[in-house]
Amino acid sequence: MKPSRKLMLIAALAIAAGPLVASATQAQVRDALRAKAGAGAISGTVVNAESPDKGLRRVTVMLGAGDQIKVPTNAVTDDAGRFSFTGLPAGTYTLMANRPGYVIATYGAKVPGRAQGTPISLADGQHVADIVIPMLHGAAVSGTVRLPSGRPGMNLTVMLMEVKTVGGERRLNPVLSQARTDDRGMYRVFGLPPGDYLVRVDMSMAGRQEQMRPLTRDELEWAM
Repeated sequence: MKPSRKLMLIAALAIAAGPLVASATQAQVRDALRAKAGAGAISGTVVNAESPDKGLRRVTVMLGAGDQIKVPTNAVTDDAGRFSFTGLPAGTYTLMANRPGYVIATYGAKVPGRAQGTPISLADGQHVADIVIPMLHGAAVSGTVRLPSGRPGMNLTVMLMEVKTVGGERRLNPVLSQARTDDRGMYRVFGLPPGDYLVRVDMSMAGRQEQMRPLTRDELEWAM
């Protein structure tokens, strides 16, 4: 029995509607992705704190947001110190700038080197373009580590502890900056914000270095 002309027409319509449904679904996915990406933007300039009219080049600017918002996290300033983040959805963001030799700067922080800053509230499609992040050229602490024998302490880890007085009590806060001594026992820690510091040296390797000291002529003659 041959299928009727009506059934054949219904089947043809169903086959033709298939690509249309798929195209509609793809369009909905694209629209959803665009809505999730957002149309907002945050831009600004990183400047030298000592010379605010001078932009800093090659500064890494990090954009922070909530876990639900996926955004480009890093940008590098151009020769004029400018940076830009685009395609941002509505939300609350933070900005942090980092460059070797300078104190890490958080947008809106009142004290250099502190992570506590001012969050940026971005509405849907809003462009915030007046951000200025000043960066302070960091201080440096250098010196020489010597072992009890007077010999230079080589390849030792030197850490700085920030000394702060809270409620009349002195406290030590670890600093992320550290260095290792060279073959002369010399070290240099840089990029430090203003403050008082205590130098701490990891002497766990010092004992081995003392045991591996060169033998004197008298000791060599005794061994012979």
